Amino acid sequence: MLSDQDLVERILERDAHAFEALLARYGDVIRRHLARLVGQDAAAQDLAQETFLRVWTRAEQWDGRGSFAGWLYRIATNLAFNYLRSVGRRRELPLEGEDDEAGGEEGWILRRGRMRRSSPWKGASGSSASFKVCPKTNARSCISCTRWR
Repeated sequence: MLSDQDLVERILERDAHAFEALLARYGDVIRRHLARLVGQDAAAQDLAQETFLRVWTRAEQWDGRGSFAGWLYRIATNLAFNYLRSVGRRRELPLEGEDDEAGGEEGWILRRGRMRRSSPWKGASGSSASFKVCPKTNARSCISCTRWR
């Protein structure tokens, strides 16, 4: 069984078998680590693929001073944090025409990975001084909709 150092040296020479050996050794543990961080299996699988793609394309960046596993976990963790940051910035609303049983025109806000209902008359913080979002146009105010004036 080759050491991580030997496998990385062979990956630098573009040895696909060495890469497959690293993937077999660390693939499941990295995916489980990512699933714990992001809370979604599909996203964890995508991030695990991205992690190993970075190993293949940037193997020369590991200088051998620390453990390979530590370097690999750091790549995976940084990718997970970037993913969670980007999810937190996205605002998700239901598709047009989809109404829920509680009122229909209320918007949805994605906060820290969880969907949360927000009142159309209040902003995400719950204060009426915050901005209002029209559910039809996703604009902060809607001229065509009298309710949002």
